[in-house]
Amino acid sequence: MQPDLPWLPGLTWAVFLPLWLWPWHKRREAAASEPVASRVLHLVLVVAAVWIACSNIFTPLSRRWLAVWPTTPYLGLAILWGGIGFAGFARWYLGKNWNGRVAEFEDQDLISSGPYRVIRHPIYTGIFGMFLGAALFSGEIRGLVGISIAGFAFFRKIRAEEKGLLKRFKAEYSCYRHRTGLLFPKPSGWYRIYRQAVRRFTGRGPNSRAR
Repeated sequence: MQPDLPWLPGLTWAVFLPLWLWPWHKRREAAASEPVASRVLHLVLVVAAVWIACSNIFTPLSRRWLAVWPTTPYLGLAILWGGIGFAGFARWYLGKNWNGRVAEFEDQDLISSGPYRVIRHPIYTGIFGMFLGAALFSGEIRGLVGISIAGFAFFRKIRAEEKGLLKRFKAEYSCYRHRTGLLFPKPSGWYRIYRQAVRRFTGRGPNSRAR
């Protein structure tokens, strides 16, 4: 049974997008930036993905791909809101190094701690979580189409960002890329997360023995 709030994911996105595009920190002068046309294309694709995923204006896309389960819409909302929280935390952690455009700065830092310790693009992990949550909430084909469009838009942007970072930081970024996952931790990254959690809650490493 779907909650009697079919507009809730759309409202969430409508509030999220303006707040996300608003500069949280003072903008810095970029030494190099992506062309305006490329930036406009990215924004158009993202808005189209959100619009398709969260509206039922296209009747053929309203067919279900997911069986109706009472808990699925609530799971979708949890993933949607969890994605917002994770993306927001990752952006806050970047601080002044965040920019909505693909850009290079003279005093740019390579952030490799916090959520960036095991994932190179945790912001996009959170955003994909938002699209997944909307798709689970509706259970309709439009959600999958939205994910597909968003995937094209963000992987296109990720490719440009990786190219720029590799050019800027060279061997340092190459090593960082080797030990981290693109959107999800590598197996070794999951182990580091587990080891850190054990140390935090017990004060000992996972392989230590009580004396």
